[in-house]
Amino acid sequence: MIDAKELKARAARRFAVVSRKRRDPRYQRVLGRLVSLGLLSTSERLRAHKGRLSLDDVLWVGETEPRVLELLPALIVKRPGLFQSTQALSSSP
Repeated sequence: MIDAKELKARAARRFAVVSRKRRDPRYQRVLGRLVSLGLLSTSERLRAHKGRLSLDDVLWVGETEPRVLELLPALIVKRPGLFQSTQALSSSP
């Protein structure tokens, strides 16, 4: 049985991890770009990012912000120019 003290400690550790990830430049770039395009909204203040996004960065951010992963298939199909490269996804036999 987990007592309240242990539960609070676990929550504090998890919050610290998420907070570090949100300060990461990859997170800032990806969310900044999607928010500036009007595809996501957030309560965080993010600087708009104008450049192309790395698919690896988008997948990394998706671990913390699942809404990004929900958008990814549609973005690859409808806005492939948003990414630096999508060649890894379109491998032909």
